[in-house]
Amino acid sequence: MEVKRRALQIALEMVSSRNVEDVVLFLKKQLQGTMDQEFDKVNRRSNIADARIWSTDNFLSNLSTLARSSSQRSLPTSCMS
Repeated sequence: MEVKRRALQIALEMVSSRNVEDVVLFLKKQLQGTMDQEFDKVNRRSNIADARIWSTDNFLSNLSTLARSSSQRSLPTSCMS
């Protein structure tokens, strides 16, 4: 982080009235790229969490259905004796 800070400081020291628009445009593009990367990271984490929740809900639903269907089955009369 310190290297980035120092590089930005040096770049800003070299800015003149001739190149200020180019520098500002470059910094805007860099900032947008960083924001997009962070958004992608957060979005991926969110998608993973959603998938885990869906998988858990799906598993519990299937387990519940299986339990209900097995409890509704009756034992054969030969096993009751």
